[in-house]
Amino acid sequence: KDTYTIHEEQTKLLKYDRQALQRPYAILYQFIDSIVDIKSIYNNVDLNLLNSRYDWLSRCELPGYHNSTGYQWMRENVPVESFLNMLYMHYKHELEEKEWTRSDQRTGNKHVYFSLWRDTYQMLTQCIAAECTDNLKPKRWRLQDWHDHLMAETWKIQNPNVALPQKLFPEPIKVEQCDDGELNKYSFFQPIDTHQLAAWGRAVRNCVGGGHGYAEGIKKMKHLIILCMIDNKPRYTIQLTVDNGVMTVNQIADIGNRRLTDIERSNVEDAFKQALTTREQQLT
Repeated sequence: KDTYTIHEEQTKLLKYDRQALQRPYAILYQFIDSIVDIKSIYNNVDLNLLNSRYDWLSRCELPGYHNSTGYQWMRENVPVESFLNMLYMHYKHELEEKEWTRSDQRTGNKHVYFSLWRDTYQMLTQCIAAECTDNLKPKRWRLQDWHDHLMAETWKIQNPNVALPQKLFPEPIKVEQCDDGELNKYSFFQPIDTHQLAAWGRAVRNCVGGGHGYAEGIKKMKHLIILCMIDNKPRYTIQLTVDNGVMTVNQIADIGNRRLTDIERSNVEDAFKQALTTREQQLT
């Protein structure tokens, strides 16, 4: 029907474009490619579930799989409806958030390439191959959430957990302080190990837990990393340098490594001094 409509339109023109007839078939082929990709894992999927999603599955470019290691785990742990909903939510997000400058030449539609799913599946197979399957599910089935969760799990595989000294704050120190008319509840503590430090880095979107250098510097007491929560939510990362037993606040980073204003830095430093005073009282 679509092809015939295009044919009727072309016959009214001075020059007949035969390539225009290919578009309905290109859309159908794109849909079939998506079906093949999904049925690689869910080989017994009800085709009605896929047919009812024709409109957006025909606009998705799924990347295929480098091996079948994750197939069985997917079938046992991710219902096909959840998987399809996860793909759709990502498809919808990409269309809404990204600026689209061109459409697919064959179909004429805007396509979404699922490179995020390719990377997520690759990390899933790494965890399965390493027999680390106890914590592979995200809190909710959203592709970005699952990708970030598995990235943390694969990091743990590649980086063994190492305990870190907690000589300054072996237990969290809580401080309440009025900042510009707003009561803030600070919690200062030191990371207990490299995995917690890495988890903090992901939560506040900075590189504090991503490299070996930070952990080594902490172990050798070249510097100290203090983590600060406000109202029980991750917020500030404080780096102290230690020279002849004297600590100096070298850097305070907000979420995403944002630099603090002078007022914000003064507020954090005041709260940190209160935490140090509380710690000194505990020691005496």
